[in-house]
Amino acid sequence: MQLLPEMCVQDALLLEIGTEVSRLMESKAKGVGLYIDTLALAISERLISRQLKRYVSTQGKLQCPPLSPVRLHAITEYVDVNLCEEISLSQLCALAGMSASHFVRRFNAALGQSPYQFVLSRRIESAKRLLARTDRPIADIALDCGFSHQEHLTNAFRRRVGTTPAAYRKA
Repeated sequence: MQLLPEMCVQDALLLEIGTEVSRLMESKAKGVGLYIDTLALAISERLISRQLKRYVSTQGKLQCPPLSPVRLHAITEYVDVNLCEEISLSQLCALAGMSASHFVRRFNAALGQSPYQFVLSRRIESAKRLLARTDRPIADIALDCGFSHQEHLTNAFRRRVGTTPAAYRKA
């Protein structure tokens, strides 16, 4: 979230807390530092709250931050290495160290697609490479890319690429 500048905006509560902090800093009373720290936390909370309200009002909704590049790389690498295996959402969540709902939101924010669609697109890309570079049967390629059978590959391939694996290979 990027901080939005506030120019010439008055906040009565912030002014009152700031005045109290200024008065206390001139005071020689014991234990005043702890009270000033507490007031500083109140100022921080107020400023953050104001920023969130402004951000939500300008964006329409509070957006979830995307996955970090490190986590995204680890997940991509895991998917690529285990492409021919069953890859579950719970495995990806465990790898990222997040709950399923939190992981899906952050994954979507990072890549603009669900984890399932990401895995499917990686499988189709792998199938495209194998179709272009080998003469292996399409049924074998389907299994090697993590599809349950040739028809599964054909249906997913047609939806994503707009043609069948056999027609793709011929082209």
